[in-house]
Amino acid sequence: MNKELADVLEAKEQRWNKRLKLSKTEKCTVISISLCVPLKYRTNEECKDIFYEICRLYENYTAEKGLHLISKGKIDGADGPTIFYTAAEDAVSVKKISVEFESLKKPFRITDIDIMNEKSEPIGRESIGLAPRKCFICDNDSAVCVKAKTHTKEEMETCIKSYFCEAYKIIK
Repeated sequence: MNKELADVLEAKEQRWNKRLKLSKTEKCTVISISLCVPLKYRTNEECKDIFYEICRLYENYTAEKGLHLISKGKIDGADGPTIFYTAAEDAVSVKKISVEFESLKKPFRITDIDIMNEKSEPIGRESIGLAPRKCFICDNDSAVCVKAKTHTKEEMETCIKSYFCEAYKIIK
């Protein structure tokens, strides 16, 4: 295994362990937000700035919806940045609001908002009756497209760049 892949896997493990620790110690809903784009964008400083601004917009949105998020830090690992929050509200409600946020504007789709309940169980889209995430490029399940390598690297890069350009316009 090459070093870059090993570092990314270690960072993912660190993120998972932090979510578990927060769930077990805080006994409440845990929210983690990370970038859901190819690695080269997750570690790019300009993209990270856009990510942090989208997280700020998420904080504002959830406050408008009546959620009280408590910041629990961030990790900026080999797989990009992650911000952690806890909330007293039930995990299913938090997931619904988070999916609403991701759907508000096209660029918000570059984030992956993961929810874990107080029992350390991940709450997925299927928990609220939704289909898996759609691909950035087509209407297929994103996991299917990634696994099958349905789209070329060039198609994906063009699409991701357009998402970041749109995000930049929203946050500025």
